[in-house]
Amino acid sequence: MNQRTETEPPPPLSPFKIAREQHEQFIKSFGRRRLDLLLSLKPGEEQEKYKNKLLDQFVLLMKAKERQISQDTVARAILNKRTFQLRLRQALVFCHRHEVEATLLLLDGNKFKLVNDTYGHPVGDKVIQAMIQAVVKSVREDDLVGHYGGDEIAVLLLGTGAQDAEIVISRINQNVPQFTRQEVPQLAWEQTVSIGLAQVKSEDSEKTLLIKADQALYEAKKERYSLPIA
Repeated sequence: MNQRTETEPPPPLSPFKIAREQHEQFIKSFGRRRLDLLLSLKPGEEQEKYKNKLLDQFVLLMKAKERQISQDTVARAILNKRTFQLRLRQALVFCHRHEVEATLLLLDGNKFKLVNDTYGHPVGDKVIQAMIQAVVKSVREDDLVGHYGGDEIAVLLLGTGAQDAEIVISRINQNVPQFTRQEVPQLAWEQTVSIGLAQVKSEDSEKTLLIKADQALYEAKKERYSLPIA
């Protein structure tokens, strides 16, 4: 008599595969061409009450496309400079077409050269990572965060005007010293950042908006804790 062998159950899916399947299912259910459809809408085709819904859908699709899947969890996407500029360009088209407020922040670390000169570049890299974590903690899931290179970080606050952006800036200024103390306890001074703010205007392109934010950052570096608005 043949001995019956039980079929072994399939191994459980890893967190990576689960996250990837959820990501793909979201994209399929949402529609890969939805972004193109949203951007093709002409002013006046949607009533005012649908504006926020359109913005939410636009943000969800961008975040889903850029979300980085790691072995353990789906990490919040930190965009590189090139990808951030691409998403900024797309967001500006959407904001102009549907009259949605948005604000761009540019940040960099104060005394960052001194960090590298005193402690070396490995510690400087830890400071940058702590700054990024502090910024991510300070903004909403809907907002776009990009590592612009070195110690410079860019943030696009969608659906946010200058007044509300200053509240975000206040949170960032509180969180950066806290996160750097935790991650880099050997740092002999309190790490802070300077922040330039540029509110999106109807005439702004990606280039002009970045120039305004960079000029505001330059002024903030001179005055340390002032918050100039371009």
